[in-house]
Amino acid sequence: MQSAKASFVLPRPVAIIGSVVVLTPLMAMLAVALTMLTRMLVEREQEPDLHLPTFWVWFALCMAGIAVPILIHEIRGPRHKKGDLPAGARVWLTFLREEAGPVTQVSLQLPEAASPDVTLVRAHELEPSDVPLLDELTDVDRRLAIGSDDNYELTARGIAALTASQGTLRSIVDELLARPSQGGAEAGQLEPVAGDPDIGAGDADVAAAPVSAGSDHGESQPGSPALTVPHGPARRTLARVGWVLIAVLVGLVVLLLVWRGVSDAGVGPDIDDHEWAVSLGAGSALVGPFLIWGWFGLLHLVTLLESRSLSRPIAAQARENFWFFGLCSAFVMVFLGLLVTMAVWITTDGALPTLISVAVTGLFWLLGQVSLTRWRASRR
Repeated sequence: MQSAKASFVLPRPVAIIGSVVVLTPLMAMLAVALTMLTRMLVEREQEPDLHLPTFWVWFALCMAGIAVPILIHEIRGPRHKKGDLPAGARVWLTFLREEAGPVTQVSLQLPEAASPDVTLVRAHELEPSDVPLLDELTDVDRRLAIGSDDNYELTARGIAALTASQGTLRSIVDELLARPSQGGAEAGQLEPVAGDPDIGAGDADVAAAPVSAGSDHGESQPGSPALTVPHGPARRTLARVGWVLIAVLVGLVVLLLVWRGVSDAGVGPDIDDHEWAVSLGAGSALVGPFLIWGWFGLLHLVTLLESRSLSRPIAAQARENFWFFGLCSAFVMVFLGLLVTMAVWITTDGALPTLISVAVTGLFWLLGQVSLTRWRASRR
């Protein structure tokens, strides 16, 4: 079925030629950056000369590892117009409730698929343009969907209205279209919708929207995207305090930057005459992001502790969220540690500072391994 709003898609040859024209200079720029970084590490100089053999090696690696796979995907990959659904596709909306609030379950079944793909969208993820669309879809007089008990199957007009909208639900259609079909005998084969082709089904027919395994209007297995961990009183209080501290930190940095600009313009007292202001500005800019990130880690820890008194699925989901945050934090610190190690190696003499930086980076790598193990265990 074509969407109500036409979408423009470049012809395949034009898209392939355009990809080659864009990717080649991008890979050349990336190869230059990697070449300079390589020469800096080898020569331990901050401004090395461009080494052409190293450049060609990096350019070949970038083309083979990045550009060629993209071009192969462009040549062999499917060509879908954005938001278009094939004839015979079925879409369901199921309105659920969790402890943390309402959830809209969007299910899409393509004609060749044996089971539908399911995505859950929480209320805070919806955009303002989704609200009038949901009102239209759930209005029986408009005949854009049929169903009962918070369970609706969209008619042909309903699917066209959904794919023509611009909100979150519209993007969900593209996300489900991009997924590989989830076949399988255990899911069961849904019967085709009968009735007028423009309506999709008679008023007496109710399409039973598929519900993801383990879910029961708010209950789901650990690791399911349908499960949201509610925020307890301690977490909500800390969050409010945290936002106040973040606002103070951002205001302080902005104030010092304004002072720096006014000082450079020759107006008012010179900020360089006040060492405390310069140190405070540099410290806030360097340490502030880590303090904010650590504060969010504390919020995850408090949520984990408060969730112990809740149901087992919610407690398991809280553990998964906590260790996933730890995994992401360790990954970021390892990345920063590698950058610092390279900078220390280039700008200092001797091996001791570099060895210390490598040791600290290794500790964060071990923390990441622990977080990864615990995260996988919590998902099971």
